[in-house]
Parts: sequence; structure tokens; C-alpha cells
Amino acid sequence: MKILITGAAGYKGTQLVDLLLAAGHEVLALDDFRYKQKVFQQHLRNPQFSVRKADARDMNAYRDWLSQCEAFIPLACLTGAPVCERNPELAREINHEAVVQAMKLLSREQRILFPMTNSGYGIGGEELCDESSPLRPLSSYARFKVETENAVLGRGNSVSFRFATLFGASYRMRYDLLVNDFMWKALSEGEIHLFEGHFRRNFLHVVDGARVYLHA
Repeated sequence: MKILITGAAGYKGTQLVDLLLAAGHEVLALDDFRYKQKVFQQHLRNPQFSVRKADARDMNAYRDWLSQCEAFIPLACLTGAPVCERNPELAREINHEAVVQAMKLLSREQRILFPMTNSGYGIGGEELCDESSPLRPLSSYARFKVETENAVLGRGNSVSFRFATLFGASYRMRYDLLVNDFMWKALSEGEIHLFEGHFRRNFLHVVDGARVYLHA
């Protein structure tokens, strides 16, 4: 299968590219490489792999790939509430509008696998959340994700994954994620400070988060 990934050089995308190529798929990887990360050297000679530096908001930069792919995975995103609150317009452009515009260029035969967040549930209370639980997003990050999920699922032939908070090592490392932050501070400072002891939160290893796409 030919699979297009935007944000492919990110925390989860780099793991996903590895898994898809190992499974025999053809990967079209798009990223703006804003962190100047060098993450795909091992794949550059693989005839099943193509990479392009471009902004996911620029449809003309990958319109040809959108017409060719059999599945589309829009990972390009401003991730997390703090960065979205600081840059609300940019967050809407990347997290919502770019996905909707790309979706309009796809046929119904082309599948979308969308990365939702479980922060869309808001404050979950005492009960466990599942696909039927109401969505009550509290942050702009979560609201944009919910809006985009509604648009994607409304077109049909799409799957949305409501991910827990990711953790673990990756080629494009993130230290702002809670478990990764704790590990970094434990190693670099010799201690961690626990806070909000009554909070409950679920976590998912980044490789497991990438692996779910292979089952869709």
C-alpha cells in the first residue's frame, strides 16, 4: 500500500515510517523539518521510501502525492495545549484547516487514518472513556482535534485513534511529555518533583502508538 504521512519526521512519525517500510508498504514522507532533524538516512536508498521537505498547509507542495496515495496519515500538528494557546491561528491552520483541505483532494477510495487525542474527552470523571463517551475538549488543541475528527469521520472510509499521552525514545525526541520529562530530570538532576498527586492519566509507548496504524 502507498501511504502518505505529513509530519513524518516527528516523534511518532519516525517510528511509523520504520514500521510501515518493514511491513512492505511504500511511504511518502512529508515534513517541514523545522527542528533540522536528520532522521531518515537509513531509508534514503530504499526504493519504497520518498521524502519531501514542505509545509503541510501548502497543498501544491504535495498535491501529486495526495492523488497517488492509498492511505493518508496527517501527523503534522502543533502538539499540546501550551503551544496551541500561544499560537492559536497557526494551530488552527495546521491542526484543522490543512487536514480538511487535504481531505477535499482525496477520493472516497483513499483512506484517512487520523491521530486524535484523548484530551478531547476533557475531564473524564471516575468512569473510563471509550468511543461512546462524550467529548468535552477544554483546550484549543483538543477542540481543533475534535473538529477535525468530526470532519474526517464524516467523509467515511476513515479511522480515528484517540491516543493516550505518548512516552519513550524516538529519533526526534520530545522531552515535554510527562514520562520523558520525569526520566530526563531524574537522569540530569538526580530527582523529580511529583505534583497533583490525585491526577490519573493513561500512557502509551510511542512505538505502540505507531504500531496501531498497521492494524487499520
